[in-house]
Amino acid sequence: MTELERLLTQSLTTIEQELRETQTRQGTMLEAQRTTIQDCQNTLAAHSSTIEAQQNTLTQQSIHLNNQATTLHRLEQQNTSLTAQQQEHAQQLQHLSELYTNLEGLLVKLNSLLQGR
Repeated sequence: MTELERLLTQSLTTIEQELRETQTRQGTMLEAQRTTIQDCQNTLAAHSSTIEAQQNTLTQQSIHLNNQATTLHRLEQQNTSLTAQQQEHAQQLQHLSELYTNLEGLLVKLNSLLQGR
């Protein structure tokens, strides 16, 4: 083997060695990237599940709030109705009080007339 052949063989062997080392490093990096991607996918799936659970919770809370709003509206209507009834009863009570006052005066006069006989 000539010196040139030996140099070329040695250079090719060195390049081949470097390529194998590079290929091994890239394979290791690729595997690390695959692991990282898998971890990210797992994390994303976990976040997705969490978000779905939170959406379900928010939906239930929304339904509950709507039910409470409906109940509150119904109570407000009942309150309005009771207030109107209370005002009506107050007017009737005032009317009865006036009747009582008038009747009391008449009863006093009637009693005087009856005693005067």
